[in-house]
Amino acid sequence: MTSSTSAPPILISGAGPAGLVAAILLRQNGIPVRIIDKLHTPRVGFKGNTLQPRSIELYKIMGILPDILPMSGTNKMMKVHLPNGTDILHTLVPRREDTPDIPYNNGIVIGQDRHEALLRDILASRYGCTVEMGTELVGFDQTEAGVTVRLAVSTTDGSPAKEETFTTPYLIACDGAHSFVRKHLGLAFVDAGSLEGAMVTGDIHIKSGLDANFWHVWGDRVKKLATIRPHETNDGRWCFMLGGTELDTVNAAYSRETFIEAFGSISGQTNIEFGDLIWLTRFAPQTRMVDKFSVGRVFVAGDAAHVHSPAGGQGLNTSIQDSFNLAWKLALVLKSQASPSLLSTYSTERLPVVANMLDLSFKLTQTFGLAKSTVRPEQAGPKAQEGAAVSKEFNQLGINYRWSPILVDDFTTPSSSSTDAYGAIADGPVHAGDRAPDAPGIRIPQSEATTTLFDVLDTSRHTVLAFAESSGDDLLDIGIDEALLTVCALSTDSDTEGYAHKHYGCERGVQYVVVRPDGYIGALCKSSDSVRAYFNLLLSSPSRI
Repeated sequence: MTSSTSAPPILISGAGPAGLVAAILLRQNGIPVRIIDKLHTPRVGFKGNTLQPRSIELYKIMGILPDILPMSGTNKMMKVHLPNGTDILHTLVPRREDTPDIPYNNGIVIGQDRHEALLRDILASRYGCTVEMGTELVGFDQTEAGVTVRLAVSTTDGSPAKEETFTTPYLIACDGAHSFVRKHLGLAFVDAGSLEGAMVTGDIHIKSGLDANFWHVWGDRVKKLATIRPHETNDGRWCFMLGGTELDTVNAAYSRETFIEAFGSISGQTNIEFGDLIWLTRFAPQTRMVDKFSVGRVFVAGDAAHVHSPAGGQGLNTSIQDSFNLAWKLALVLKSQASPSLLSTYSTERLPVVANMLDLSFKLTQTFGLAKSTVRPEQAGPKAQEGAAVSKEFNQLGINYRWSPILVDDFTTPSSSSTDAYGAIADGPVHAGDRAPDAPGIRIPQSEATTTLFDVLDTSRHTVLAFAESSGDDLLDIGIDEALLTVCALSTDSDTEGYAHKHYGCERGVQYVVVRPDGYIGALCKSSDSVRAYFNLLLSSPSRI
């Protein structure tokens, strides 16, 4: 169990990134949690290894970025080895300069196994919640009052599993692409695009013979392709991927020896000294998503809700955003600070975003194949430009919820369309539903020191930026529960560099901005009455699906 309170814990099934982030966020909100995983030992492997800029920002708001950054690296330059012996160097994603509103404009690399280990440690050491390994969800039934779950707790000694039954107020399924919960709910898993061919992937030790300063690529992206890249730790572990219509992927994935043989046949490399194989698998890329993210008191998130091609590195980051969107809403409902109908907006907001993500990921795979945005000289031109444009969207900074029914925007008519959920509309003035931009130079009250807006934001409370010529105390005079929000008074004196006024459009007459606990703008207001209107929406939570 997780908390000293008598409230029954929320159950999270699956301890990958989506489940672990959801657990930490709920604990930051004071909500008791149990998180289980049917595996007895944590997963190994590089796998989902790129944190996009938006995920980095969310980890900053979450307060765990200082733990992540020292463990991370950056993408290596790609070396494409052509058949004629020529090597072409290619930057996978061009680096962008950080700016006052986007302080983390480039992704970072951290192996998924190390990433998950860090999240488990943070959850246990700071929030008193340990992942219950070897514990499988084998059944559940829900009523209007809660979800009764049946667990099977097993050990590695072969003894019979022990059964446990308890009732949780809500169940969050983060149990992967083959989700038991999704199947038990009968949710449709809609095919969002068919991808031909299978891939072979895994991790292996290399002792010598390959330059660890590069991500290496050989072969043809259609017929036979081999890519291999070093882990960010530079400790001799490498992640590989093989594929192509002419590759016998079944044989290549059979053993260490058959992988090495297949790799050598594509790359022509005979001087690489391989060490132990860490893991190896064959898979067929799919793009699928559920038609809704919840049924009653049961929610799906991460790979349980959507699977995709590996192109673009979106799955991990989309899973993190699922958890951010859901956790604050669950917390408010459990603390009786919002209507239970607020929870329907999890599906309303996330469905269009995930649909856009799958479409972009599918198109990128069709355009560039297994090497993601690898571009050879003969592929330069329109396809290269298309890849650059797509990679910009993949930073996830443009993801928005402008169509959401729980927004207040005194400056723009709310959109009924969610066709641009992934962010081409991110340019121009901010709207309600957009990502909240950062602003450095915020003076701390009663101090000469300054901080950034991202340091002010809180995953457990709304933050109201008060640009009006007042301390923000008037917000507490209009009946808003003080426990719901933190007021950040931003006069021109306290916004020492003027970035907050600039980024939030105060020249248009913006007086108050409500930033949600997930780092998105809930309201852009001309008056405190509009702030109250926003919080009233949370109490009534109209649904527009």
